[in-house]
Amino acid sequence: MSNEETGGEPPAKGSVQVQPVAARVSESASRGAFSTGVVLLTGSNEFIVDFVQNLGAPTSVVARVIIPHGAMASIIDAIERNVVGHEERFGTIAGVGEANTSSPQGVDEQTEANPLGEPAQEPTLQPEDLTSEQLVGIGQVASSGTTEAKEPTAQDIYDDIRMDLEVESGEYANALMIGHTASEFKLDFIANLYPKSIVTSRIYLSSPQLLRVLASMKRTFAQFMDRRSQGES
Repeated sequence: MSNEETGGEPPAKGSVQVQPVAARVSESASRGAFSTGVVLLTGSNEFIVDFVQNLGAPTSVVARVIIPHGAMASIIDAIERNVVGHEERFGTIAGVGEANTSSPQGVDEQTEANPLGEPAQEPTLQPEDLTSEQLVGIGQVASSGTTEAKEPTAQDIYDDIRMDLEVESGEYANALMIGHTASEFKLDFIANLYPKSIVTSRIYLSSPQLLRVLASMKRTFAQFMDRRSQGES
């Protein structure tokens, strides 16, 4: 991904033209953060995507990305297309805990996502999924040793997760650029706004964890669309 600023003539009065191909990287986002899972919340105008790191107690939120409802479909599509390109080059991505014999290589491919439509309205704030198997111990352990399905509340989730004050406000993003090697993905979340696009959050995920994040995003978005269609009927 190029970090150079977009050039060209300024847009005509009353119009806004933004090219997402080139985006500056903010100083706070330049180093990026490694994540092992995600918590997704659905707000009235946006999706709140909390990337967490669970490499030792306590589990902590390393980045919060605020995505408008209208941009989520294109972001999901960009991730799906990048996964297809990754698997065509390196083979099927191993699941979490499975061996991956591919050797790391340089960033191979980038995919962009642009916002689609205007944000829709949804009145509730609900946790949708925890995608790291060892994220937090929510749910009751049955006699068989398995965890029973239990809908956690937002309070249940965040009681067990540390979030620093500088992360709480989150970073806005309505576009995405992705790079990958054989073993990991780099997600650059972009605020695609006039006059300059800027990378507001940079997240690194292992290939298996990206599949789990993608599945959670798709499930959350499908549930949101179902609720919206029911509200319009």
